Amino acid sequence: MASDIDYELRGLAMMAFASAAAFVESLINEIFSAPADTERCAGIPPGAVKTMKVLWNEVVSFERAQALDKYQAALAAIGKPQAMPKPQSVDGLAM
Repeated sequence: MASDIDYELRGLAMMAFASAAAFVESLINEIFSAPADTERCAGIPPGAVKTMKVLWNEVVSFERAQALDKYQAALAAIGKPQAMPKPQSVDGLAM
């Protein structure tokens, strides 16, 4: 059974997943860094631009937050519903 594993294909699939995750992370960082650096943010309400500037520039831990948390914060800043609910903790579940 172990000889049926295609390690090259597995490695390529893992790299594709890692590349996609890195792309999403960089896109979300760009969404926040653009309002923080410039006033030209077409399509983003002025109040949201101010909120995003504060989050990016003044909240120390925000830049290191998880990509999904930053995306949810961007949606909240522009008044849109959350993309995905927070996953429930499985700590209290009995097995």
